[in-house]
Amino acid sequence: IDHRFGIQGQSEEGVRRLFASEALRQKLLSVSSINLTLEGAAIRYEHPGVEKGMERLHSLFDLLSEFATGVEQIG
Repeated sequence: IDHRFGIQGQSEEGVRRLFASEALRQKLLSVSSINLTLEGAAIRYEHPGVEKGMERLHSLFDLLSEFATGVEQIG
């Protein structure tokens, strides 16, 4: 997955544990052009323009939910 995405984090071990989740990796691979930032307890999603497609929005909410669960689990 790291060949298709730029992933940065302050804790390399934390990033590895987060992306050890097959479900999270698959959801990331299914969504194109995404910028997620974790700042403290907040997850920020940025995308130019307006998201209108219902399927895309559903995929994004699934991804964000999986991401938040993973972050919570690694503490």
